[in-house]
Amino acid sequence: MAEYNLSKAFQLLTLRFSENELQNFCFELEVDYEGLSGTGKDNKARELLQYLERRARLNDLVHIGRQIRPDVPWNSIVEESQHITPRDGMRTKYSRKKLRTSARKHEVEMFRQIINYETTFRGLLMHSEGKGGVGKSTLLKMFEDQCQAPLLKTPTACLYFNAERFLKWQTILDKTARKVGTHYFPNYMALSTQYNIQSSHKHRVTSNNVQLESAFYDSSGENSESSQTSSGKFGKANYAEEAPISTLEEVRINLIRVFLQDLNRISEPIQLVWLVDTAEKLDEGTKAWLTEIFWQIAEGDTERLVLVVAGRNRLRYEPQWIDKIADISLSIFSKDIIMEVLQPMGSSAHINLLADLLIEKSQGRPLEVITYLEDYLSSQGVGHD
Repeated sequence: MAEYNLSKAFQLLTLRFSENELQNFCFELEVDYEGLSGTGKDNKARELLQYLERRARLNDLVHIGRQIRPDVPWNSIVEESQHITPRDGMRTKYSRKKLRTSARKHEVEMFRQIINYETTFRGLLMHSEGKGGVGKSTLLKMFEDQCQAPLLKTPTACLYFNAERFLKWQTILDKTARKVGTHYFPNYMALSTQYNIQSSHKHRVTSNNVQLESAFYDSSGENSESSQTSSGKFGKANYAEEAPISTLEEVRINLIRVFLQDLNRISEPIQLVWLVDTAEKLDEGTKAWLTEIFWQIAEGDTERLVLVVAGRNRLRYEPQWIDKIADISLSIFSKDIIMEVLQPMGSSAHINLLADLLIEKSQGRPLEVITYLEDYLSSQGVGHD
C-alpha cells in the first residue's frame, strides 16, 4: 500500500505551481482555496496537504494531479509500505462505489427509506464519537448520490451545505428557492425582500431591553448578523405580513414558516433535502434556526422537507422528536465491520490478515480504511469499475 512523502509533495506544489495554478488545482480537488488558512502560495500549499492528509485524500492529490499536470513527477511522493502477499481466490475486479457504500450500508439504507417515504423519519442527526475522521462528509455525499437515483418515488431537490464555508441560515433558504424556482415561493420572496428593505440601513431595534443591530443581507445576497438568540418551538400563530421587525429570532421564525407554507402549496410532487455538513462550525444563530426547523418537522408541519445535520457534536436533541428525527452516532470501524466489507474479496484467512493490517494503518478511521484498501487492491492488480 502507498504512503506519501509530504515534504516532497510540498516541494512539488511550491516549485511547479504558480499561485493561480495552485488555486485551480484546489478547485479540481473540490477544496476551497480561500478557506485554507494562511496567505501566500507556500502557506496555502502546506495547509492543502494537511487538509488532504486529515481526510485521507492524498491519493486524490496524486490521481487528479496526474490528470491535469502530467509534467509533474507525482511518483516521487509515493512510497511503498508494508503489504500482504496475494492469496489465491482474490477477486480480479471490484466496484469502488459499492466498496465505499458497503461500509455505511445501514445509514445509506435508512436515508433511502426516508426519501422514499418508507419510514416516519424525515430528518437525521449524525454526530461522531471521539475524534473526527469517521466519514461524515463522505456519507453525506453518498446521500447526495441517493437523491439522484432514477427510481425515486418523488422528484427531489437536494442541496449540500458545508458550514466550514461560513454557512448562514439565509443562504440555505435563498439557494433552495433559486434552485427549485423562486416563482414557487412568492410569499417567502416578498417577505425576504421586505426584511431586506427594512434592514438595509442597519437600523437598531429593541426587544426585552436588549438592543440588536443587524444588516440581514448585503448586495450579493449574503448576510451578516450580530445577536443574542434563544431557541424554542415555533408555535402555530400566523405571521403578520406588515409587522415590523423586532428581533432576529422573529425574523428567522417568520421566514422559515412562510417558506414552508409556500413549499406545501406547490402543486407538483416534490421534496427538498438539505444536507448540512460540519455542523460544529455553525454560528449559534444558525444552530438555533436548524433546531426550529427540526421542531417543524417533528410537529408534522411539512412532509416535503428532509433535513440531515452532521457534525462532531450533536445538535440539541429533544425527546419529542423521536418519531420524526433519527439520531445516529458514527464511530470508527471495528474489525468486524471491516471484515464484512472485505467478505466478497477473497478467502477468510486472507481477509483476516488484510483486516488486521487496515486496522493497524488506519486506526479504524473509515476514510483511511477505504483509501488503504484501494491502494492495496491496486498494488495487487485488482481493477475497479
